[in-house]
Amino acid sequence: MCIRDRNRSINKIMLNDKKILIIITIFSVISLFIATKILSTDIKGIISNEFGINLYKDIDLDNNNDSAVIISNVANGNWDDRGKYIYLDNKQNIYIIGHSWNSSNNYDIFIMKFNKKGRLDENFANKGKLIIKDIFQEETNDYSSSICVNDKQEIYILGYSDKYSKYSIVDDTKVIKDIGKTLYIVKLKENGSIDKNFGKNGIFYLDENITKNRSFYANCMRVDKDGKIYIAGHFWNYDQNYDGYIMKINKNGELDINFGKKGILSLDNIKEKTRSDYINSFVIGKDNKIYITGCTSAGNKYNMFVIKIDNEGNLDKTFAKQGKLIQNILKNNGDIGRSIYISKNDNIYLIGSTWNGYNFDTYVIKMNNKGEIDNNFGENGKAIIDNPGKINDPYIDDFGNCIYVDRKEKIYISGETGKNNNYDIYIIRLNRKGKVDTSFGNQGKVIIKDVGNKNGDDRCESMTVNNNSIFLLGNNFNITNYDTFLIKIK
Repeated sequence: MCIRDRNRSINKIMLNDKKILIIITIFSVISLFIATKILSTDIKGIISNEFGINLYKDIDLDNNNDSAVIISNVANGNWDDRGKYIYLDNKQNIYIIGHSWNSSNNYDIFIMKFNKKGRLDENFANKGKLIIKDIFQEETNDYSSSICVNDKQEIYILGYSDKYSKYSIVDDTKVIKDIGKTLYIVKLKENGSIDKNFGKNGIFYLDENITKNRSFYANCMRVDKDGKIYIAGHFWNYDQNYDGYIMKINKNGELDINFGKKGILSLDNIKEKTRSDYINSFVIGKDNKIYITGCTSAGNKYNMFVIKIDNEGNLDKTFAKQGKLIQNILKNNGDIGRSIYISKNDNIYLIGSTWNGYNFDTYVIKMNNKGEIDNNFGENGKAIIDNPGKINDPYIDDFGNCIYVDRKEKIYISGETGKNNNYDIYIIRLNRKGKVDTSFGNQGKVIIKDVGNKNGDDRCESMTVNNNSIFLLGNNFNITNYDTFLIKIK
């Protein structure tokens, strides 16, 4: 081949390479655009009329009839049904957990699985529903707390149950002298059957030597990227006070003895001279560090806290002050940390309630992973929500329950506003600066009321958000008892 022909071949190859590079670049730009559209949220703040059943009434004050999933009398006891937690898996299936009153006059646990239209998945358990009862003893209360589903569609259920420790027989009748609470985790397979290879025949629970003279309440659960299970709550230690705890459980349903003290980290006297400590929520960060929130109390004085620990149960003393951040939000010693969230940008957001001297307001604060509060967020580092329903009453309470932060750092919060067992539910969207985003709902807010009975009590229990929808789980009073409802907001 002559030099001229070789140069021609080289030029042709370079031209083809440029074409390939241009095609790859165009494809990358298009892919990025599509991914951005998919991952971005465009939630307007309107209840979907295509999810669940038509209620034939307007519950979000937008002058249109609304739809919802209504759950009633699951365990056939003709009384309360209390939804507690909602979980959206990686296939966009919706799981809810709660407890329902049965015909033997105690609570059973229910788990339901729905598709994206709010229809029960009939391939799960018994046509979409599973009832679990008598976990420790017959005819005792079983309460639900949380549910998690991993990428393998394995389902973990957290709760606690009554456990009689002392009773006597009087005139052939069992008289209970002492009822304790003991926690459990049940593991299910994708089809809703119990995974008998987990724990003891599918159930994790604490040994008698741990629960002796203690009563355990379970509040929250997370599964980390390695499949380890963390649960947290508080226990009554019969010294007339509550201590917080967090536990780590291996995949096989046994305590991880390398965490804390033989698998359990107790949190006591979080603030000096306090009496009781409660854990309400925690979250696991990208570095597998754990951020815990709740409240610590002395008498009628409460302070919220955030504690950071590593995955072995050691305090991270580089966080805030020796691993702990304790706040007195409005300087009235009435603060509760309710839920905590870490955004994709590694910002930490916390929601709860604070006493203003007359009633409770909702607060949201933002901090970094060192425990430093962002004073540019809201007003001096906190966003305060007061009477979002604009009720003409100076003594309206506002409780912050749930928080979610999307990829654009838009902040979704939900809770309750009202008083005297007559509450409405609010959902509010804040921007990254902690200001109400008025492009959402009605001037930044969605108020949900009278899902069941007119002027009834509506309570917010749990909320999750995907790319274009909010799913809210709550309970409403229907004249005689509470029913559970599930709402989709688009």
